[in-house]
Amino acid sequence: MLNISCTNNTILSKIFRGWPTEVKNNSQDNPALQSRLVETEEAEIKRILGKLNGNKTQAAQVLGISRSTFYRKFRKLKGGA
Repeated sequence: MLNISCTNNTILSKIFRGWPTEVKNNSQDNPALQSRLVETEEAEIKRILGKLNGNKTQAAQVLGISRSTFYRKFRKLKGGA
């Protein structure tokens, strides 16, 4: 499962535009919301990878995160440590 922080996460910041600040900032206190956010981030990573034929470097650029952050999230998505 991916560990995410809504306030510092570029992927979700694109998704969360227009969401109330209290929802974004309190996601860590709400397990159901946290689970939904993880699912959303995973789906976005998969969607972008699919559009880019699996090119992880380009996916990181599109998502606005560093390659190392992308690879860390990708390993967790695939069940690695």
